[in-house]
Amino acid sequence: MGSEDDEELSEAMLEQQIQEHLIEHRASLSAVIEALACDPHNQELLEVHEELSAALKSAEESLLHLKKNRLLQEIDLALDVKAHEVDTAQTISKAETSDLSAEAENPFPIGSKCRFRHANGRWYYGQILEADDEGFVRVSFLMPTTEKMQMCKYFMQQRCRFGESCRMSHGNLVPVHSLKEYDLSRCLQPCVGSAILACSSADGEGLWRQAELESWDESVQTGTAVFVHDGSRLDVGIENLSLSQYAHESDDTSCSSEDDEDEAELNDEEDEEDNDYSLLGLGVMEAVEAGPQVDTRVFANWERHTRGIASKMMANMGYREGMGLGKTGQGIVLPVEVRVLPKHRSLDFINKGEKGERGRDKKKKSRGGKRKRYKKLAEAARAAKAEEDNRPDVFGFINNQLATHAVQVDGRNEDNGRFGSGKLKNERQVKLKTQGEDREALVAKADEIAEIRNKVEKLEEMVRRNRKDKAFHEAIARRLEETRMELMNAEQSHAFTSFAIQSKEKEKRWLKF
Repeated sequence: MGSEDDEELSEAMLEQQIQEHLIEHRASLSAVIEALACDPHNQELLEVHEELSAALKSAEESLLHLKKNRLLQEIDLALDVKAHEVDTAQTISKAETSDLSAEAENPFPIGSKCRFRHANGRWYYGQILEADDEGFVRVSFLMPTTEKMQMCKYFMQQRCRFGESCRMSHGNLVPVHSLKEYDLSRCLQPCVGSAILACSSADGEGLWRQAELESWDESVQTGTAVFVHDGSRLDVGIENLSLSQYAHESDDTSCSSEDDEDEAELNDEEDEEDNDYSLLGLGVMEAVEAGPQVDTRVFANWERHTRGIASKMMANMGYREGMGLGKTGQGIVLPVEVRVLPKHRSLDFINKGEKGERGRDKKKKSRGGKRKRYKKLAEAARAAKAEEDNRPDVFGFINNQLATHAVQVDGRNEDNGRFGSGKLKNERQVKLKTQGEDREALVAKADEIAEIRNKVEKLEEMVRRNRKDKAFHEAIARRLEETRMELMNAEQSHAFTSFAIQSKEKEKRWLKF
C-alpha cells in the first residue's frame, strides 16, 4: 500500500509540473507570435515558434495520458468495491424473474382465450395451443378471415409435411408477457341491420366473413346473418359473431416508449373507425328492399339508384342545384349528351341528323375563289382563241372551201351508194369525239405514275430500314421489283399516248392548209 501511495504521489507531482510547463510554454508562444507579427520573415523567430509548438503539443499529450491512467484506476477501485453488491443483486433478480414467470403462466393456461398482437401491428383474439419453458406460447386466430389465418389440422396432429411453406397457419409464437386478457366486447348485442363478422359454418370452424344482421332473437341469443360475398343466410349464435375482426387494446396498458404510444393511438383510431362503420351497416338488404329512392331530393335522375350519396356529399360541400362545378361555377350544368351510333356508321351520320334539326347547314369555308378565278381565265382564253380562229382570212377561206367541197362529195357518194363514203364520215366523227378522251387518259396516266413513284419511294425506305430482318427484307424487295415494273409499264403507256396525241395535233395543223 505504501508503494502505491508513493506512485500516486509522484504521478500527482508530475502532473502538476507538466501543467506549470504548459503555462510557461503558452506564455512564451504568445510572445513569439507578437514578435512575428512585427517581423514575419525572421528565421530565428520562426524556428523558436516551431520548437515551442512541438513542446507544447508533447506536454499536452503527456498530461492527457496521466489523467487517463488516474481515471482508470479510480474506476477499477469502484468496481472492486461494488462486486459483492452486484452478485447479490443478480441472485435477487433471478429469484424475482422465476416468480414472475410462474405468475405469468398461470393467467393463460393452454386452451384459454386471450388477445395478442400480430406482426402487422393489429390486435386479434386468439386461443392458446401450447406453451414452452422459454416464456413463449403458440396462439391461433379465434376468428380467421382467410385461409392463411385458419389453423392447419394436420399440424395439430403433428402430421403436416409442408412445414413453413404450408398455406394454412401453424400458430403464432408470442411472448407470454405480451398477452392480454380476453374481453367480451366483441360479443355485445349488435343492432339489426348493422355490419358484423360471422362464421360461415354452423360448427364455428369455418372462415369468418362480413355479413349483415337481418334479425335477432334476444331470448335464445341467436340471429340470422346475410353474408355479403354470396348473399346466403345462416342462423348464428352470439359466440359465432363479432362486431370487428380486430381486438381492442385495453386502456390500462402502459407503453415504455414513445413508439408504443403512437402505435396504441393508431390502433385506437382504427378501432373507432371500425365501430363507426359497424353502426352504419352495409345496407345490402335495405337498398334491395327499398328500391329506387323517391323520398329524398336528388340532383340527377340516375342517383335514385345510388341512394343519392353523391348529391348528399355535394350538398354538404356547399353545392346548390343549378350551379356549375368548379371554384367559380364555370362548369357545365347539363350532362354531356351521349349518342349511340348505328353499326358501321362514321361520325358524319351525326352531322346529317343535326342539319335537319338546326334547319340550315353551316356555310362552307371559302378558299378565296382561287379555283373559280382560274376557271374563268381558262374559259376566256379558249373564247379568245376560238374568236381568233373564226376571223375571215385567206387560209380560212381556203379551208372553208375545201371542207364544203369535201362535204358535197361525201354527200353525193352517200346518195349514190358508193362503197366507203359512209365509213370515212364515221371515222372523222369518231376522231373528233376521241380527242377529249385521249387528253383525259393522258392526265389519268400521269396521276397513276405519280402514285406508283410514291409507292416505290416508300418501299425503298422499308427495304433500307429492314435490312436485318431477312425474310421481311426479301418480301419487300420482291414487292419493290414488281412495283418498278409497273412504273415502267405506266411510263411507256404514258409516252405512247402523249406521242399519239402530238401526232394527231401535227396532222390536224397540216390538214388546215
